[in-house]
Amino acid sequence: MKKILLLLTFYSLLFGQVNYTFQVSTQTFTPISGGSSFTFTGTTDDGYSDAVNIFDGTATFNYCGTDFTQFQVSTNGFIRLGTGLTSARPTDSLSGTIRSIIAPLWDDLSVSDFNDITYQVTGEAGSYVLTVEWLNVRWNKNAPSSNAEFQVKLYQADGRIEFLYGTMGTPTNGSASIGLANNTSITSTTNPTTRAFLAVNVGGTPSARTYHLSSGALFSGINNAPTSGTLFTFTPVTPTPIAAGTYTVGTPTSDYKSLSEMANALNIHGVAGAVTFEIADGTYDDIIHLNNISGASATNTITIKKATGATVTLTPRNGSVNSTGAIAFGDAVIRLTGSQYVTIDGLRIIEAKQSTVLWRFETGVNPGNSVNPDGTMQSGARFNTFKNLYIDMGGTTGIAHQGLCGFRFYTTVGTETDTSKATSYNVIDACSVTGFWRAGVRIFGISGTNPDRGNVIKNCWFGGVSITTGAGSDVRVLEIDCQNGITISDNVIENIEATIMTTNNIYGMWFNPAASASNLNSGIITISGNTIRNLENSGTGTTTGFAVGIVSNNIANSTTFYIYNNKIYDIYSNGNSTSRATGIGMYMSTGTGANVYVYNNMVSDLRAPRSTANPGVRNLDCQNLGGGANFYVYHNTFVLDNSVPPTSSTLKVCNLYWANFGSANLDLRNNIFVNTQLGSAAHSICLYPSSSANYGRLTSTTDYNLYYIGDSPDTTKQGISWDGTGATLRQLWAHKAFISPRDTFATQSTVNFVNALSDLHLTGSSLGDNDLYAPIISGYTTDIDGDTRQ
Repeated sequence: MKKILLLLTFYSLLFGQVNYTFQVSTQTFTPISGGSSFTFTGTTDDGYSDAVNIFDGTATFNYCGTDFTQFQVSTNGFIRLGTGLTSARPTDSLSGTIRSIIAPLWDDLSVSDFNDITYQVTGEAGSYVLTVEWLNVRWNKNAPSSNAEFQVKLYQADGRIEFLYGTMGTPTNGSASIGLANNTSITSTTNPTTRAFLAVNVGGTPSARTYHLSSGALFSGINNAPTSGTLFTFTPVTPTPIAAGTYTVGTPTSDYKSLSEMANALNIHGVAGAVTFEIADGTYDDIIHLNNISGASATNTITIKKATGATVTLTPRNGSVNSTGAIAFGDAVIRLTGSQYVTIDGLRIIEAKQSTVLWRFETGVNPGNSVNPDGTMQSGARFNTFKNLYIDMGGTTGIAHQGLCGFRFYTTVGTETDTSKATSYNVIDACSVTGFWRAGVRIFGISGTNPDRGNVIKNCWFGGVSITTGAGSDVRVLEIDCQNGITISDNVIENIEATIMTTNNIYGMWFNPAASASNLNSGIITISGNTIRNLENSGTGTTTGFAVGIVSNNIANSTTFYIYNNKIYDIYSNGNSTSRATGIGMYMSTGTGANVYVYNNMVSDLRAPRSTANPGVRNLDCQNLGGGANFYVYHNTFVLDNSVPPTSSTLKVCNLYWANFGSANLDLRNNIFVNTQLGSAAHSICLYPSSSANYGRLTSTTDYNLYYIGDSPDTTKQGISWDGTGATLRQLWAHKAFISPRDTFATQSTVNFVNALSDLHLTGSSLGDNDLYAPIISGYTTDIDGDTRQ
């Protein structure tokens, strides 16, 4: 026995975690007969006891590697091993500074009388059992009558801990924690300290409860009671790395009966080789929360997938975040807290979309950082792969919640300098994400000076979002902050509509949404092969709300964007003020030395018919105030047509807008600009600089662009270029003396497209049309389809 306790002590210190397995069974609740009373300080609402002996005063109870002889109890549903408890602690937190907590129901409770809390020691030396009991409990303290009773039992012989629940009614505004907090000294409570606790969340329904486990998320918002007569058993184990091989999950005869059991085993034991966990067919009210698994490596990988032929759906109920609250960290269905070399493959995540409670899971998949006891980062989630997942977060179904995310990469603090602690080199591949509100993917690195690195989003579908109820809030399909070298390729973003917006916006991709001067994206950013279509900010009350395909705000110095082979169309804002519809907007601000390559893109069917912005519709928008960026715009096709004529008398629409250019340069070659949009008094322009001086920022190589404004344009409203003063409209040829030698070989010609709204491939007489001739630019020898240019 002594040897086992020494091993437990060693491993608890080594891994700093709660090495206990968890089992659920049923047992009749029998109140203590002849129990001993405590001496309390405080009231029956918030009272705490003097220290009493756990067993006989000399016998010890080993908890997370430490021997204890005494404990204290709180009216608020927990015991604390040792001494030194100086308040009743009504605010529950298993990752708080008060440690050595064993909590069957930690909340701001009350009892009718101090005699409702008693204890009893049974058995003999070596096999003592301590039982602590709470009767006539009000959960929470303002409940109109008693609605809970429960016990904690400590077993000397094997260190086992039990929670036994008697008659449990419906809580009144309860938000409890259930679980264990180890003996680790915690100096910062900004974020949950990974592995320092084991939290139990109550899922399911009253007639069919399930219980979720996490040692990375606190689950401090439990407002559902365990089923009456439920017994939780926590059994200490010695960590033994899981051997390489394939293991089964999800049935009574599987290696692991539940997803939580599998995840807890990985967190406790780690791995000794590559392991695969195959989940049986079924729908699971359960979660997968992994920590930084000991032994995981590029060789010792961890794969969690559906069994062959199975359909595996995770639909946990009763998340810990109030649906009216802001985005939180801890209520993800799949959470990788500092996990590395994990692959999650082929699972379905369906948010339960509850309509009668405010609590729900807010994020489908949540990789991020593990946390040390001082609140600093321990490790980042790195080298993980999420593939073939289907995620439906429910949107406005049930209780509407504007914080829902399919994926959220998160960081815990903003001052870390160790690059290995960033959430980096993760891949989201071939996933389908719907029902989000805030974002399909929201990524936020440590800081602009220590961003996440090398993350990839590819081959995914994001769509099917309809926001018709609730409070207005942006929809940002991909929200990107503090990323270095991110790649976003071959995704489809489509069918995102909101009818409730006033000043809020819809974005396909938004880099640095806050336009922060410090939370900057950097490195080589690649956005290629994506299709973005049918983004509709269509509310009748919309005023300044935008609809945008791809946009970036401030960037770090020397950042390079490659934006190519993307198709963006059907972008609509119904705003009646300064709203805009934009295909690609690159707002580099003062980032110096930036290079932006925009080529082989097709952008069409942008509409903001009621906008008063100047201009309100922009296929491409380039800005770099004083930053000296270089914009290379090659082989793009930008089309605006008149299928939905503007109604605003002041709206201006343009193919290309460039402003706040300072010393930036714009190299404009081999593009097709078509703008035939008209309106009651609208101005339709191909080239629209914010001032005439910006024409001088066109490089001398600018040439071979095609401009078309109609066969019989209204020259009072339409023009190839704009002089920036708002006084006149001019044809490009009238500017030749000003811009020469730029666009020496520019041309005007009708262009035939397969579909001017949605497919800008050439067809008919435009195939082989010499007016569309342009010499090949070195390095840009293939087109949007990967075919060699001729």
